[in-house]
Amino acid sequence: MPAVVAQPRLAVAGLALVLAACSSTPPPSLTQAQGEVHQAMNAPPDDYSRPELDEARLKVSQAENANHSGDQRSAAELSQEAMADVQLARSLADAQKAQQAAHDMQSTINALRQEAAPPAPAPSGESQR
Repeated sequence: MPAVVAQPRLAVAGLALVLAACSSTPPPSLTQAQGEVHQAMNAPPDDYSRPELDEARLKVSQAENANHSGDQRSAAELSQEAMADVQLARSLADAQKAQQAAHDMQSTINALRQEAAPPAPAPSGESQR
């Protein structure tokens, strides 16, 4: 084969290899989203709100599918959404914990007030013996 014909074929083969490598490399946001969802799934159950965490897991799966299809833009967008869902899941769980702590504190305050209150006077209609 003449060298003139071999060079274009080599260039095309090299370009195809580069394009294939690019399409299989996930965007950094996908890798980060995968890590955040994995970490959240392995955390104690009350650290994250489950419905939002399940939504994040679904979006990571969709981002992986988009990445495998070569749709880097969708993969990146879905990854960003998944990370936002993980943050929302954490914030909602934290808010629930804070609300429970406030409720517990109010119950303690009410109990202390009852203890500290002076005894109720005896009804005036009773005779003393």
